Amino acid sequence: MPRSSSAVRTLWTGTIAVGDVEIAQAKLIAPGDGPTKVSFNHAHRCTPGVYTRIHQQRVCPNCKSELGRHDVARVFEHAPGQYLEVTDAELARCDAAPSSLLQITHLLTVDPLFIDTTAALVPIGPIAIEPFHTFWCALGKQTALGALVLQKRRQIVTLTTHEHGGVWVCLLRTLEERQAFEAQLESSRMSGVSRANVQAMRALLEQHTSTLFDRSLLMDTYNPAVRGLLVEKVEQQAKASLTTTLKAHASPRVRTRIHTSSRKRAKR
Repeated sequence: MPRSSSAVRTLWTGTIAVGDVEIAQAKLIAPGDGPTKVSFNHAHRCTPGVYTRIHQQRVCPNCKSELGRHDVARVFEHAPGQYLEVTDAELARCDAAPSSLLQITHLLTVDPLFIDTTAALVPIGPIAIEPFHTFWCALGKQTALGALVLQKRRQIVTLTTHEHGGVWVCLLRTLEERQAFEAQLESSRMSGVSRANVQAMRALLEQHTSTLFDRSLLMDTYNPAVRGLLVEKVEQQAKASLTTTLKAHASPRVRTRIHTSSRKRAKR
């Protein structure tokens, strides 16, 4: 059956800081794959019903040799067919300086176009709960801007409070990424629209939409359906295996009854 996976994953652990004051230890968590995530593997169908997991091999199309992990280089194509090798040590010089602080620097509002990924900030351990909750109360409805080092990259983040006591942290896009969004928005902008058409569209929205949010809309339908399909196939395979075993060990008279019953079911 599909294997269970963690409902949440930890992105970062460290300390919330304002100026030189360290407030509380906390961790940044995001949704994981969840317990109902279904994953598949690739296998060779050797014979009907017999499968063997395949292995991905790296082969050079020029010399036809199979490559090991140390034979593969990271390269950048700066011109057609011309490559520059970039080593791990060279890339490491571009990493942000290690830091375990989430340094809060501003209180302001942020354009939603900058918002990329949302995660949750929660305290670590009983000692951190009280100062973390004090920070939550002080922040209130405001939005704080801060910075942290996540996966060797300096990330700018916003912090907003959640009604259940947590703090939402949004990783922000870079200026280059935002400009790509703006270009798409500009391409779909019109100079003006008919007021009558706007009123008709508003009436259409009011007629066919609801202001009450239904949480069931957020339910996953794909993975439960796949799990049900897999359960059904496993049960069918078990029944087929049991029938084969009974036929192999049954007497000739019993085998005749089994075949006769199968033909009767098929006619029905």
